[in-house]
Amino acid sequence: MQKWKFALAVACFGLLLGACTKEEPTPTDLQCTGDCLFTVNNVRGTMVRMNCFERFGIEAEDPTTEGRIVIGLPDQLDKRYEEEGKEVTFSAVFRTNQLVPLFPDPDVDPSTLYQIDISTIKE
Repeated sequence: MQKWKFALAVACFGLLLGACTKEEPTPTDLQCTGDCLFTVNNVRGTMVRMNCFERFGIEAEDPTTEGRIVIGLPDQLDKRYEEEGKEVTFSAVFRTNQLVPLFPDPDVDPSTLYQIDISTIKE
């Protein structure tokens, strides 16, 4: 095989391999504007079922208060993350919770609930 054909074959293989490599998206710096209270970038959290809202939330440490746990209620969430106890890493904008529970849940402190806009999430 001629050298240029070999070099071309290696280059094509490299391009093909690079096209098949899955890279995780990296979040851009989230902007806290409008009704935003705070943002988080690449934070670990745990999926929790919030029956009183009939949706899943993400439980994580509050970045503004050490040792405080908050629950973010995503406006949109891919079904593959709807599993109790699943650990995720996510970036999101946190806003005041405007959702009304379907029934009162004495185990949930309303001051720990936020609505969130997720920019990235992965297992």
